[in-house]
Amino acid sequence: MTSKAKKKQMLEYIISRLEGSSEKIEPAKFNNFGMDYIRVGENGVILLINKPYGKESFKKIYTLAKSTKEKVIPIFYKDGETFFRDLISNSKFKQKRFSLKNYSNEEKQRMILFRPEEILINEKQDFMQYYQPKSERLEECIVTYQFKPVKQDHSDITIDKIKDKYPGRNTEELKAILYHIPKDIDAKTWFIWDNKIKKENSGFLRIDCYKGSSYLVKRDMRN
Repeated sequence: MTSKAKKKQMLEYIISRLEGSSEKIEPAKFNNFGMDYIRVGENGVILLINKPYGKESFKKIYTLAKSTKEKVIPIFYKDGETFFRDLISNSKFKQKRFSLKNYSNEEKQRMILFRPEEILINEKQDFMQYYQPKSERLEECIVTYQFKPVKQDHSDITIDKIKDKYPGRNTEELKAILYHIPKDIDAKTWFIWDNKIKKENSGFLRIDCYKGSSYLVKRDMRN
C-alpha cells in the first residue's frame, strides 16, 4: 500500500515537472474514488494512479475523466508492488505451467504482471507513463514504456496436464482438446516492455498519448 507521504511526493513531483507550462496547473481529487488528479488547462487532466482500484471502479474513473476532458493521461506509481510488478518473481506466475522457453533470461527480466488498470490503459495508448520514486538505485523521474503481450508457449502441454480440467473425458476426447489448444498465444496479464524513454529529459511531459496524437505540454527546463 502506498503511504500518504509517498502519494503526496508523487503529486508534488509531477506538478513541479509541469511548472513553466503556459497552461494553468491545478491539483484536485475525485472524492468518490479517492484519486488525486491534476487539471492542465481547460482540456487536460493527469490521473495519479497510486493504488489499485479494480477493473470496474477504474473504468468508471477513466470514463468520467474522458467525458469531461479532451486530454487524459494516467501516470502509474512504479514501485514494483502497486504497479509495474515483476512477473517472474510473482507467486501467480510460479503457479502456472506454461513455458517461456522462447525468451532469454534478459527478456524475462523485462516481463511485468499487469493489474486491470494497466491493462485498460495499455489498450488505449501507444505507451504508458510511470512515476518512479527515488531509491538507492533509481532516480525520481517520469519513465515511459512501450509494452507488448508475452507469448505463452503451450507446446509441451500433454494429456496428463489437462485431464483434471476435463473429468470424465476419454483419451480420444482429450487428444481432440489438446489438438485445438494453440501452441503459442498472448497472455492476458503478462507483458514485456521493449522500449523505455525518460520523456521528461526531452523538455516535455506528455499529457496525451492516444494513438496518432502528438499533444504535449511544454515545460521550462530551468525550473
